Amino acid sequence: MTVHVPRVASPTTWTGVAHQSELDKSIAGSPLGLKKISLQSWVVRFVTADIILLTGLGLAPTWLGHQLQPDLFARPFDGQYEAVAIALCMFLFSARIVRLYRTSRILEPRNSLQRTLIALLLTFAFLMALGAASKTTHVYSRLWFFSWLSASVVLLPAFRMMAIGWVRRALGKGHFVHRALSVGIGCEPLAAEAINASSKGLARAETPLRFKSIEELRALPEQISRHGIDKVYLTAPWSLSPEIGASLSDFRNISADVYLIPQAGPISSGVIGVQRLAGNVTLQIMDRPIDGWNYWLKRTQDVTVASVALFLLAPLLLLIAAAIKLESRGPVLFRQKRLGFNGQIFELWKFRSMYTELTDPDAATQTSKNDRRVTRVGRFLRRTSLDELPQLFNVLQGGMSIVGPRPHALQTTAEGKMLAEAIDNYASRHRVKPGITGWAQVHGLRGELTSIEQLELRVHYDREYIKRWSMLLDTKIIFMTLCRIANDPNAY
Repeated sequence: MTVHVPRVASPTTWTGVAHQSELDKSIAGSPLGLKKISLQSWVVRFVTADIILLTGLGLAPTWLGHQLQPDLFARPFDGQYEAVAIALCMFLFSARIVRLYRTSRILEPRNSLQRTLIALLLTFAFLMALGAASKTTHVYSRLWFFSWLSASVVLLPAFRMMAIGWVRRALGKGHFVHRALSVGIGCEPLAAEAINASSKGLARAETPLRFKSIEELRALPEQISRHGIDKVYLTAPWSLSPEIGASLSDFRNISADVYLIPQAGPISSGVIGVQRLAGNVTLQIMDRPIDGWNYWLKRTQDVTVASVALFLLAPLLLLIAAAIKLESRGPVLFRQKRLGFNGQIFELWKFRSMYTELTDPDAATQTSKNDRRVTRVGRFLRRTSLDELPQLFNVLQGGMSIVGPRPHALQTTAEGKMLAEAIDNYASRHRVKPGITGWAQVHGLRGELTSIEQLELRVHYDREYIKRWSMLLDTKIIFMTLCRIANDPNAY
């Protein structure tokens, strides 16, 4: 089954002002109500459903049989619950061995059916072997065991097929897992149908676009970010491929998979990955640093840490708010526009630490040591980093993460230069969500930014964090931050 894609007679050619409108028109013309489907969320549902079904089916035969024929079915025996618990552990272990819950193939009916049956047979074979080895088979009811086995072999795959069928029908109506865009530069773009077919129905390709020159790529990153494009396929003559690869600096601040598809020529060795797509050699030149299960795990960590912290710190938050109100007039919270994920502007929250009439929403003047604009309460809050606590709400809203590169205000400068102009790779920080704390901050790089050298060092640590990211590294940074809060000479 393929994803519904609006069909056009030929690719759209962008020229001049049309750069800002053609993709908008394509997406605006799509059927209403289309949604993005998360494969990770469906894997979680399948795991949960399998556990519930396997447990219920293990306990149900004895209970139902006893109600219908008390003489034939005994009441639950002493080891039945232990047997069910062992079966659950063995099933999850078998599922991992046969890769039953592999995200990339979770919606393939044949693959899911085969692997579910294999995992179940391994599970019950293990139970039989365990019973024989421990000489406990006489304790269990054979009728109960084979009733459980038969029901599981039928109902678990049946539920999986029903769920996959529902998702596939949604994909057939236009819902999608990935939103893709094909762009031709001086040549024909890859057809939307080819992208959809290669993705096995998971992608929804927008109307292909055609550029006359490489310069027209400059308008594309903002549109990609705004419309949530996950995969971009750039088709070009091989002779232009090196020039296109060198001109993609504007793509460094977006989180999307970008592929360059040369029409002919040898495969370059300096790319992230090489794939085959619709009979073409596809060179992956950009990737999303935190994706799939890693993104889901990081988001789970963010929500958990932020929720627990807000619950435990609620009395402290109220005391801080009261202290701010008592000392000076004005709002309790200070809101400031900052650059975040994919270079998008978001509103960051902090406790107000300056006199209202002296606040600087655009941070045209950075806060310095002994700054006269800072109140007495604000000085304490900034020194202990308590002014950052409202950003826990930013985390729950999804605009920030607990750990990530610290976002800078829009007008922040270093040696009189805007940060993006001061160093070339500054925008790469925006490929992950900004954080309340980060790898640079736990290495003492916080406070006033006075030189390009300081900026380069911070960006170096931010890029290193993105490259090395793991749940363990995030946990390490959180604990390092807690240890530094009490004594950080750069907090003022």
